[in-house]
Amino acid sequence: MLDVKNTTGIAGAGISISMDNNPHANVTTGENGSYDYDLFIPVIDEGDHTVGAAFIPEEQPLSQAASKTTMKVLRANTTISIEGPDVAYQDDFLNISGKLRTLKNRNVPASDIAVIFDTDLIGTAPVQNGNFSFSIRIAKNTSPGNHTVVTRFNGESLFLPSENSVPVDIRNKPVFYALGQKVAGSGYGVPLLGLGVAAVILIIFYLRKERAFLSWIDALAMAIKTRISKDKKTVAQIPPEPVEEIEIETI
Repeated sequence: MLDVKNTTGIAGAGISISMDNNPHANVTTGENGSYDYDLFIPVIDEGDHTVGAAFIPEEQPLSQAASKTTMKVLRANTTISIEGPDVAYQDDFLNISGKLRTLKNRNVPASDIAVIFDTDLIGTAPVQNGNFSFSIRIAKNTSPGNHTVVTRFNGESLFLPSENSVPVDIRNKPVFYALGQKVAGSGYGVPLLGLGVAAVILIIFYLRKERAFLSWIDALAMAIKTRISKDKKTVAQIPPEPVEEIEIETI
């Protein structure tokens, strides 16, 4: 943004503002002949450029007047913001996203962001309306531990380069095996999911078996109780045997 102004002059005069001889805007002077205009710098090459202000009179005998000044256009500073997860797993996807802006928070036109994992360039992310996103697959042989994802803007004719990075903790991916599945280096095993399924099956079998056993014990106890009750009734119904009286004679 360039502030183009004049503080003295003819009131109500029309002023044409131009850049590199290309008209950009028209302004009118105030009561004391002053004017003030904020000229937005368009997309132009880095280097020296000319800004002009010309007065073209509508009536005679006023004559045309103009003034020019030279300014140096520099490439704009840029900044990258990046977001990503703190933890990622081997043989799984790591998704990142971010924004590319100027220091005045303006979008940088269509460009590309280089994505680097530690020191290896793994791809580029296109920038659209200042935003970008990228998805990378972490290799199976990536060493567990701390790693770095770097996003780098290499700069263009109008914009200076910039970069940013985010740390990520790579971990071994959790593995689940089906019951009886062969485990590399350990023959056939029943780890994790398989072990859980086997435990559930055994518990169900045990409970069913225990229920059947308890039912059998209850039935046996009931049978014994019934038999004892019948035996008591039978004993009560048998009359006592008569006692034979024997007389003993005394000699």
